[in-house]
Amino acid sequence: MKEYARLLDGSLELQDIPSEKRDGAIKDFLELLGCLREYDVNIRKEEGFDSRDYSYGRFAELFYKSWPQARELEPFRGVSQSVFQMIAPALMQSPKIGREIPADEWEKLGGFKCDFGLDICPQGKPSYCTQKAGWHRDRIGYYIVRQEDYDWKEEDDSFLPNKKFSDRMLEAEIAGFRKSPGDHSALDALKGEKLGVRFHKGVMGHHSGRTIAADIEEFGTRICEANFYRHEEELSKAEQRACGSRRKIFSMKNQKGKRQYISLDFLHGMLEYISPLGDHLGEYRLTGDENFRPETDHGFKSGYHRKLS
Repeated sequence: MKEYARLLDGSLELQDIPSEKRDGAIKDFLELLGCLREYDVNIRKEEGFDSRDYSYGRFAELFYKSWPQARELEPFRGVSQSVFQMIAPALMQSPKIGREIPADEWEKLGGFKCDFGLDICPQGKPSYCTQKAGWHRDRIGYYIVRQEDYDWKEEDDSFLPNKKFSDRMLEAEIAGFRKSPGDHSALDALKGEKLGVRFHKGVMGHHSGRTIAADIEEFGTRICEANFYRHEEELSKAEQRACGSRRKIFSMKNQKGKRQYISLDFLHGMLEYISPLGDHLGEYRLTGDENFRPETDHGFKSGYHRKLS
């Protein structure tokens, strides 16, 4: 199922943004536009967009204004030359922003869709994105609730369909860890290793006052949710009773519409992959790299998963 984003009429009015925030607002918007293209989102314009008169003229004039012309206009006050010169190339990139779409046609579209523009909050538009982080958040929230809407692609990891995004999350965590106070020697020694190994051996359990169990609780949950899994609270409780040890289990519908599972391994800080039938498929790092082979006694024991559709 395709994904859509609609550039709202009036959403590029720079004059509605305080001058000291315009530079950042434009950068955020252009990064979001690049993200939508990277994820092959179908980009449209709200009906009336092309005929809108902005304080700097029509939308198309952004392609043609020179920096000397722009810096004399009030709407571009606070905008740096470097950011201004990013605008035209970003707007002209392929795939280009598509045609205007009537409101009734937009409403009929299925799948995940959102409105977007500059950092202006329009009235009555709850799903309005101004930054790529907000778009990812809304997209993830949508697919956790409507897993059947996710269009699995041939190149997707079979358990982590949004792996590109979740891997970037781990890279960001590593970068943040390096900047934090403390001993980074374990991470420094892993230069050249795969991301999953660097994160597991260099970051997890090395936070001040943290254990590997606390880290897998936080980061394992974030990885599962980033890949559209939902927490199965009752299944987790049932398996915990059956096994006598802590369990936190997530589920996602796979390419065949069957519910597959990820169980957090609090002892080793790993992900346990479980098949729709409840069989253990192996132990994996947070990047989806296999760490240990399947074990016959590590599958579901309570039978509660059979109640889930």
